[in-house]
Amino acid sequence: MISLISTITDKVKDSIKTDNVDEIKNIKEQYAGFNSIMLTVPNLTGDSIDDIFTMRKLNMLEISFLQYSIIYGAKKCFDYLINITESDNINLGRHSLHLATSRMEIYYIDQLLKKWGDNDIWLNIRDVKKGYTGLANMLVHEDAEYIDPFFNEGERTLKEIQDLKIKITEIFVSYPGLNVLLEDALGTVIFDVLENTPSDNTIKNILTTHKSMGEYQNIGLGLDGRRGDEDDEDEHDEPIRRSFHGISSLSWRENLRERLSNTTLRIYESVE
Repeated sequence: MISLISTITDKVKDSIKTDNVDEIKNIKEQYAGFNSIMLTVPNLTGDSIDDIFTMRKLNMLEISFLQYSIIYGAKKCFDYLINITESDNINLGRHSLHLATSRMEIYYIDQLLKKWGDNDIWLNIRDVKKGYTGLANMLVHEDAEYIDPFFNEGERTLKEIQDLKIKITEIFVSYPGLNVLLEDALGTVIFDVLENTPSDNTIKNILTTHKSMGEYQNIGLGLDGRRGDEDDEDEHDEPIRRSFHGISSLSWRENLRERLSNTTLRIYESVE
């Protein structure tokens, strides 16, 4: 039985790498337990044969065939596998969305959100190691990091990366169950890691439109990081402005959390 599963997994992995969806379908028809198979992630720091499929890159111990198709950019296999997958594999607090945002591939992110984005727990789950949600997993990395060859993505320009981050953020914010104020393992929120640049400030503006911002929803920032009405600001606004400029403000976050709607607060407590 073990040798059979090993043979099947090897065939599926090879088929995914070449995006041979017809072979995947044939294997699925021949083996009833296809959907239950998980791939053990090698704990290697440098495998010349398969450097992408390592614990160091994925921060997961096991992944599904669907997740394997994401990291290798096998779009045809991905489309087939997501349609036959009932629930996403979660391992060490990471799932398919974390892998898709690591690739920063908008197609996979969009399809995954359409499949499971209405599940608030899935949408906001944070990885065990760093406490990143799927969205935070993308935004915490500097734009320049995505220019380097990573998950087979090395040809995009810095401007393309910045535009893509903005578009992906817009997709995330369209889901009501998203919580933009969840803290990571260091106690910081997304606004603390975003920089005071035109592209990051555009992302901040997008994030502030979400209902999980509570009373600070739609506060509005200029591309220089200043609020549109900053000339008329009062003492109440100062904690907001400090945090948006990248200065950690625990009291500001606590104040925001207290003012979250009951629905968003329940989501926060569930994920915590």
